[in-house]
Amino acid sequence: MRQLGAEDPEEWASSELEEDIAQEARWLAIRQIREAITWTPEGIRRIPEVTSLLEAGADEQLILAAVREVAREAAFTVLNVIDSTGDPDAPEDSPGWMLLEARVDPEGEPYLTGRDVGALHESLGFPAEDGVYRD
Repeated sequence: MRQLGAEDPEEWASSELEEDIAQEARWLAIRQIREAITWTPEGIRRIPEVTSLLEAGADEQLILAAVREVAREAAFTVLNVIDSTGDPDAPEDSPGWMLLEARVDPEGEPYLTGRDVGALHESLGFPAEDGVYRD
């Protein structure tokens, strides 16, 4: 977990071992999501609407903060839906979903471990001022 960049890797590893929670898979998913939604000043300039706002005199730091928060809220909402295991408004016999941990066997074939990789929305966190997410 330390090699994967987790803050407080001992806590993640302890939870995996003691509670049999797929914390490594959970962290790997959260890490990629955080990287995908971490906006930089250079990144927001690729958005034509942001370029127009900047050219009109808008404050870059304010736009950056807004874009980061919108991205975090969108990611949180999607993760919350994934974590919900089903549509609460759908008929009772409707299918649901869940994210399960997968591994690869020695022959290179993927298989499911059966361990749920849930509660992702709880680990998303908030970006620091520099846009980098920290636990």
